Amino acid sequence: TKRCIPEEWVCDKDHDCADGSDESNCTQIPCGTEDFHCKGTSRCVPARWKCDGEDDCGDGSDEPREECDERTCDPYQFRCKNNRCVPGHWQCDYDNDCGDNSDEESCALRSCSMNEFTCANGRCVAARWRCDGDYDCSDSSDEKDCVIKCKEDQFQCEHGHCIPVRWHCDGETDCLDSSDEENCEQVQTTCNVDEFQCNNTLCKLISWLCDGEDDCGDNSDENPEMCVKFQCPPSRSFRCKNGRVCLRPERVCDEINNCGDNSDEVDCEKQIQRPCGKDEFTCSNGKCIPLELQCDMFNDCADGGFDEQDCTRNYNEFNCDEEINPCGNDAYCNRTKFSLFCECRPGFQKNKASKQCEDINECLQFGTCSHYCNNTKGSYVCACGKNYKPSYNHSCKTEGSEHQVLYIATRNEIRSIYPFDSNSAYEQVFEGD
Repeated sequence: TKRCIPEEWVCDKDHDCADGSDESNCTQIPCGTEDFHCKGTSRCVPARWKCDGEDDCGDGSDEPREECDERTCDPYQFRCKNNRCVPGHWQCDYDNDCGDNSDEESCALRSCSMNEFTCANGRCVAARWRCDGDYDCSDSSDEKDCVIKCKEDQFQCEHGHCIPVRWHCDGETDCLDSSDEENCEQVQTTCNVDEFQCNNTLCKLISWLCDGEDDCGDNSDENPEMCVKFQCPPSRSFRCKNGRVCLRPERVCDEINNCGDNSDEVDCEKQIQRPCGKDEFTCSNGKCIPLELQCDMFNDCADGGFDEQDCTRNYNEFNCDEEINPCGNDAYCNRTKFSLFCECRPGFQKNKASKQCEDINECLQFGTCSHYCNNTKGSYVCACGKNYKPSYNHSCKTEGSEHQVLYIATRNEIRSIYPFDSNSAYEQVFEGD
């Protein structure tokens, strides 16, 4: 079917390809040292999934009752009735972490601290969550009997909570009771002079009208009847054949169907170069450059120095073979029959003010390196963070499974554990209020 699937899906006893080709000609696949081999299939699953209360193999072979009944959990863990091990502090936290609710059985209600609010069901939540517009107690008691006075720049929902007034009648439900989107036909929304009002009352920039993208959310900024009559602005001078979309010149012939009818990608090889202006020089390749760049000893046209021909300077004063390079140490000197011109070496660019080649700081460009970037003269060096090693395309990858860390957020704290290290402790990384 020519569908692409991940390699690990091949020969896993699941027909991921519609024609079943991923499960044909399969031989027994050996599992890794940290994997468990399912008995009824050729599937390999992480060994830590054995006796975790879930049928990961699909045939139950990773959950043998005899072995799993004898399983022991680490000292900091709680053993569920279904043999699953969960962090000990998850016991009696009002969440069914085991899956069989055994971590919430026979729990005595604890007294909430001064920084906590006691829900009607006895559960404790942070005091600052009281009357914040979110139901943090499972019985919603933290949002009952709230007396709130909103500010002048806020809208008060019917249930009493406050939201920014600009969210009122914006087409999105922000109040828990949806009262901010009721009776909106009576609300007059005023947009700024440089904005357009969508049919759903949202305000969007006029410059976004008829650009081929649904900015309003209801497509009213791309209404065909309106866009056919729309005058394309100078910044978006190309009108698609469908008459509904105006594009910027750089979006024409960019190998992307921006018009929707592909008219912006037709006859691209015949695109006529715009004529150069009075204050511009026309290069042999049709490129236009400012007149002040002509005869400045640099190949600004990038066509072999056409802008450096017929210049009035005495070329006999310059010699590319001399010990001192007339173009500077960071540039190449080129002498032809008709001209002499300079070109910056790789990793350097021309400084318009000094007319000398200077180093390009590639590290200022986003995405040059995936981790750390160190700029050098004419180049740059990428470096990787701790527990990472260099990979292709200046990217970094983890050194191995023993360095992989799993972070778990549990309400007001973040904890970490190295899942592939049997001696790793379940440690606290961050604690909030």
